[in-house]
Amino acid sequence: MSSAIPFSKKLRITIAGGALPATAIAAIGDFFSPKGGWLLPLTIGLAASVVLAMSLLLGTGAMRRLFDRIPDLRAWWEGPTFSQVGVWVLAAVSVTGLTVGLGSHSKKDTGGLLSNNLAIVADAQQVTGLLQQQVELQSRIAKATEAVQDTVKRENSDDPVKEIANLGQPWSERGFEEAIIRGDARSTALYIDGGMGLRPSHEHLVIQILHSGKFGAIPTLLERDVLPNEQSCKKAASTQFFLVEKGSKPEKIDRSVVAALKDLCGKHKESMIEMLTTYCGGSYKKEICPSAVDILRKA
Repeated sequence: MSSAIPFSKKLRITIAGGALPATAIAAIGDFFSPKGGWLLPLTIGLAASVVLAMSLLLGTGAMRRLFDRIPDLRAWWEGPTFSQVGVWVLAAVSVTGLTVGLGSHSKKDTGGLLSNNLAIVADAQQVTGLLQQQVELQSRIAKATEAVQDTVKRENSDDPVKEIANLGQPWSERGFEEAIIRGDARSTALYIDGGMGLRPSHEHLVIQILHSGKFGAIPTLLERDVLPNEQSCKKAASTQFFLVEKGSKPEKIDRSVVAALKDLCGKHKESMIEMLTTYCGGSYKKEICPSAVDILRKA
């Protein structure tokens, strides 16, 4: 009767006889995963799982009889079931094979687990041509996608109203205004190309643009000469610079907002300064308001 195997030796056997060989085989399979190599660790993992299940269901006595003529292996199946070396080895192979096999399969289109985490493995696959097929396929897909997008763009570009609808936006003055406020240059251009313009009802639009801090649509408005009227600009100037009313200091005024106001309302600059100067003549802080006027004058 064989003596019990010490725990330290069981651990060494499990690593040397199960974990390391399984890891090596799994790594090889993962390297070749673009060509179906993921099947290798997955198959080994499944086989080990089946044998492990059989040994637990049939009893380890059957495993001992199977290895009667190989004393060293027969000793793997002695003792309580879950302390047997054979069970540990099979479990190690099963877990390693299944984990790597499934992971390699999920990453097979990009080279496998190792390729996605180690640049040297990806380079080696490139050298051996394992990823060439995937690279070519992805390139063909990308070109086909670009061709479809170009076709759709050409089909819709002559009809701004249809294009706006395709973007899920309403063809309305409010839709136009919202596109400008969120800085959407493309939608703004489509609305303008379709005949939209700024009307007196948009007198608070400049204020909303400046408050949003999103100025992406301003170049489009300038390019197409669709600009706010004098009243809208004066309202915006009073709103931005009469943060003074709350005791704000000029150095806290956002210069990007001032620049946006200048771009939108450049031709009304003098009337804004005149209005602001008059407005500052009231009960507002004398040391702050003139400085705010000066900021606008120098913008």
